Amino acid sequence: MRRLLVVLALTGLVSDALAGEFEMPTLRGASTDYDPTPFVAAPPIFTRWSGFYAGGQGSGSIAGMDFGTSVRSLVSFATRNSVLGNHVTNWTALPNGDTSAAGFGGFVGYNFQWDDVTLGVEANYTHSSLNKSASDSVRRTFIDNTNAPASHEYEYDATVAAKTSITLTDLATFRARGGWAAGSFMPYGFAGLAVARANVTRSATVTGNITDRQMVTDPVTGIVTSVPVGNIPFDDTKTEGQTGAYSFGYTLGAGMDVLVTANLFVRGEYEYVQFPNVKGTKINLNTVRLGGGLKF
Repeated sequence: MRRLLVVLALTGLVSDALAGEFEMPTLRGASTDYDPTPFVAAPPIFTRWSGFYAGGQGSGSIAGMDFGTSVRSLVSFATRNSVLGNHVTNWTALPNGDTSAAGFGGFVGYNFQWDDVTLGVEANYTHSSLNKSASDSVRRTFIDNTNAPASHEYEYDATVAAKTSITLTDLATFRARGGWAAGSFMPYGFAGLAVARANVTRSATVTGNITDRQMVTDPVTGIVTSVPVGNIPFDDTKTEGQTGAYSFGYTLGAGMDVLVTANLFVRGEYEYVQFPNVKGTKINLNTVRLGGGLKF
């Protein structure tokens, strides 16, 4: 029995020694608990759109021209010393019309970028030849006894004949832009000031006749009748022409720039421009452009 106890004790000592000999080593400073390294996502990468850029473009424009008030100032001047002005100045003698033309030009700008958001400014120029003419007349009769003698009636038979021709040669817009950088694509919107240069000719002629009627009362029946006793003709024309007349308006639009290489991009855009007063004519432009440029 004594021998058996000694053998068991020696077996336990050997087992403890072997276990210590094969214990897994622990790195200095490392935790003995399970602690895997946490995953850290890589920071997002944004395509660079910031900096200066410039390029060229071609365009197609449709212009809507409202000639309704284009000769109003001329008619007012032609009738300035007559009661006619109170009646004929606001007559709409000319209709509206549309025209279209191609154009070409260029642009230059600067972008500021915060991650995928871009803000910038741009100057855009287009040379074109949008031309439209209109001519027409309107005739009306009315009674105005402001200058008529007592017991007389003045009946006016007036005609306003007008003609206007406009050629829009140059268009420049100065824009504030906002865009979103989506890799190689950057859709953007813009708004700003528009300046146009145009050649304008316009004329207005006011013609007609004043019939002087005397009011006569029949002594028996008391019926009042008018008897023509005279005619007073009138005729006045005002013409005006100007080359390189400047007008101001506003612009709104949207487009997209697409990178082809790190510095070369192409673009497509739509622009709406309105000029409320080009020598009395209201003009709105709808333009589509395709172009390309370099960013520096």
